[in-house]
Amino acid sequence: MKKLVIASMLAATFSFVAAVDARPHANHGMDRVHPIKKMVHSLRGLSLTEAQLLQVKALVSEFRENNERPERGEKPSMEEILAMDEAAFYTMIEEKIETKAERKLAMAELRHSVYSVLTEEQQAQLAEREANREERRQNREGRRGNNNGQRGEMAQRGGRHGEMLRGLDITDEQKEQIASLNASFRQSAKAHKSLIRTFRSEEKALVRSDAFSAEAWQALASSYQSQWVDMAVAKAMHKQALLNVLTTEQQAELEARRQEARLFRSTFRQS
Repeated sequence: MKKLVIASMLAATFSFVAAVDARPHANHGMDRVHPIKKMVHSLRGLSLTEAQLLQVKALVSEFRENNERPERGEKPSMEEILAMDEAAFYTMIEEKIETKAERKLAMAELRHSVYSVLTEEQQAQLAEREANREERRQNREGRRGNNNGQRGEMAQRGGRHGEMLRGLDITDEQKEQIASLNASFRQSAKAHKSLIRTFRSEEKALVRSDAFSAEAWQALASSYQSQWVDMAVAKAMHKQALLNVLTTEQQAELEARRQEARLFRSTFRQS
């Protein structure tokens, strides 16, 4: 009976987090899975007690009440993106990072508090699970890295932007230009991923240590900030270069799709 009660409470905690995720503006930048949902999901299988589940739910509730996500500002139009120079990209991205810093710190504090709820045995079990997951990820990347033919085919389709460009009647010459741009950017993209993993690893170690504090987290984030900005600017300028390959008509079609997708997401969030 007690196990049934705890299972019900865990399900209720997940339902609560899902409600947090479903509210307007719950989409979270770099992570496709909301960080709170991802954090709570990681607790599955750790045999949390009823008291622990209540603590986690209270911590998530407090975070939600004290850290309302700000309204998302309007993204620059395609015309504005095409008109930007490097300095304008730096200004835009630095402002964006600054506006997110406070909430990211609050999220780190939440993860620290939730981790502190776990027993030493549960913490060890969580670490072992994460190590196994990381090993599987590296194995997958190794297999993908050996598949050069598939990467070449992907570049011809437009790389990660292939879906975005689908249906725009891209010419063979444009495909070659896009493939060349993607090939040139590939190393930067790999470096960006590596930087993200390194930061997350260091952040996780800090969040799970007794040395964690707001000041320590801010110092860690500050040590990476210039690299974040440089990488984000490089990515934005790569996107700009891809857009410049398109004709005016293709750019207009792409912008229309973008506006339609934004309207759809807005309608879905409000329903």
